[in-house]
Amino acid sequence: MNKALKIIGFLGIFVLMALAMEDPFVFVNIPSVVIVGGLTFCGLLASGHKIIASVSAITDKHASEDQLYDASDTFNEAGRFSISAGVVGVLIGVVLMLGHMDDPAAIGPSMAIALLTALYGTICKYFIFGPLSSVLDHRAVAIYNQKAENGGN
Repeated sequence: MNKALKIIGFLGIFVLMALAMEDPFVFVNIPSVVIVGGLTFCGLLASGHKIIASVSAITDKHASEDQLYDASDTFNEAGRFSISAGVVGVLIGVVLMLGHMDDPAAIGPSMAIALLTALYGTICKYFIFGPLSSVLDHRAVAIYNQKAENGGN
């Protein structure tokens, strides 16, 4: 697939989401970003994935087949962690809402955490980490096929 089309696809996803929102800045919630981003990052660290090597494999034109598969696995795991972090954020938000039942003004921010962590986790999984993992897999397969055509060299 053409690199320009991939970039247009990624940008299109975010432009369409922004256009669907009346005020995109309402959808920015720092606690939700910290929950999803932090848990995803820490989950990758705890599971032993090489985050920096995976990120650099995206742009490294000379990355090996093994590096690409490792990076793909890392982004696949990041997607799984981001969905899980979204669920954890929903639970945190619900607990906060229940803890503020006597203060109706505090329920809204707690509900924002509950809903936006689910949204952020879903966006990360299906629109960032999933496509990155797929692209890296395709690059690794292309290298494998090229090696097979050249007699394994």
